[in-house]
Order: sequence, then structure tokens, then C-alpha cells
Amino acid sequence: MKIGLLVDGEAEFRALPKLIERIIIPNQVVKTLRADLQPLSPDVRIIKEVEKKIPIFTGKNVDIVIVLLDRENRTESPSKWVEEINKVAVKSRRCSGVQTVFVIKDRTFENWLLSDISTVASIKGRYTVSKALRSKIEPNKADGNLVIDLMKKAAKKEGYSKVRDAVFILSKANADKIAANSRSFRRFMRVLGYQPYANQSCLPV
Repeated sequence: MKIGLLVDGEAEFRALPKLIERIIIPNQVVKTLRADLQPLSPDVRIIKEVEKKIPIFTGKNVDIVIVLLDRENRTESPSKWVEEINKVAVKSRRCSGVQTVFVIKDRTFENWLLSDISTVASIKGRYTVSKALRSKIEPNKADGNLVIDLMKKAAKKEGYSKVRDAVFILSKANADKIAANSRSFRRFMRVLGYQPYANQSCLPV
């Protein structure tokens, strides 16, 4: 199957392909696009932004569009939000024309970046990974908290850059190690078609 990926930021747009190209899946991610997907916007507004990109994906004969959203400060659980936004999506003629799957980063992209904490720690001269930081990530604890301040604190020298650091980390990170600590990333892997999570993404393999 052909997959289209719709993301909400420049960091995801530039960094995720660096990781996905190293994941062995039976499907092909043929197109990655950005959209103005503000997580605190009403679901109707988010769907309108998704609708703008659907024709580009259908032009590439995409079978599934994966829409990545940040949970950020939203109070509902990722599963509850997906349930609610799906109710809006099914009313959209464009979204109903292609399988559209929503995946929530819990809570931001930085939660995924820090999930392979061993790789982050191994990049000498760039990040300082304390025992306290590691304990917030392992085992299987990366989701649920806003960790961007932790990411900023870990970065040395010129400070944390959302795009540059994301590309730097995901060019080296191991998808299985990210999945071991992030349930929301495991959900992403499942939708991509990654075999170890084909049947469940609740627990790491």
C-alpha cells in the first residue's frame, strides 16, 4: 500500500523521513506534507486543513493518509481525541475518499525524539543526559509529559533547535528503541505496517 504522511511542523517534515527510510515495512511512504494543524483548534478547523492536502495525496494514488497531531496541553486522552476527530472526519467528503488515520504524539514531537534516550546520550558533545532525565524516559515512560524543556536543558552549546536537532537525532535513532519507550510512537509504527506491532501497540515487544 501507498501511505501519505501529513505532519504539523517543519521538524517532523524534515526529520521523520530520515527515520522512516530505515524502517522495514511492507508499505511505501510516497509523500510527506505539512499542514497548519494547531492542536488546540476545534476539530472542524483541523479537518479543514487536512482536506486541503487530500487532493495531493489522491493524486499520488495514496491508500492511507496518516495525520500526525500533537496532544500538547489537551486534557482528553489520545484515544478519546482520535474518537472525537474521527466523528468530524467521516462527515468530510474528501477525507472519506481515502482512508485517513489520526495518530497523536503524546505530547509533542520531542517526546519521540527523547524516546531513544541511549542514542541521544551517545551523541557526544551535543547532549547531556542525566540519570534524572533517563528515568523520565525509561522504561516505557516517554509519553504523557511535556518534555521540551528537558530537551532544551539537555542540548549543549548553541541551544536546542527544533528542526536541526530533530534531523540530527532521527538520522541516528533506532525506531525499535523509540517504540520501547513511547506508546504513541508504537501506534504510529502499527499504522505504518511495522510487523512487530501489527496486532497491538499497547506494550513494547
